[in-house]
Amino acid sequence: MKSVASGKRQHGYLMEVPLMLMVIGIVLAILLPRLSLPGRKVVVGLAVLPVLFGLYYMMIAPGWMPAGERRPRAFWNWLMFAMAALAVIAGALFFILA
Repeated sequence: MKSVASGKRQHGYLMEVPLMLMVIGIVLAILLPRLSLPGRKVVVGLAVLPVLFGLYYMMIAPGWMPAGERRPRAFWNWLMFAMAALAVIAGALFFILA
């Protein structure tokens, strides 16, 4: 029986987050034109939560990493997450409060 290399076993790891973001984008593209302004604001506000979860999952708690790659220090992970989360939240607040 052949042994499968670790790179082959982990092929496609973390693909659920980009797929989730694509689904959110498609749903928003379909729903937003059909909703009233208050409905749009609610949907955009709710869409921020899974986006933030995805960012957290990818940046802070990614789990398995390829053998040769070093994981950035925890401080940099949190800093990158905070900057990305701030951008997402600011964009959503700009839309909601406009």
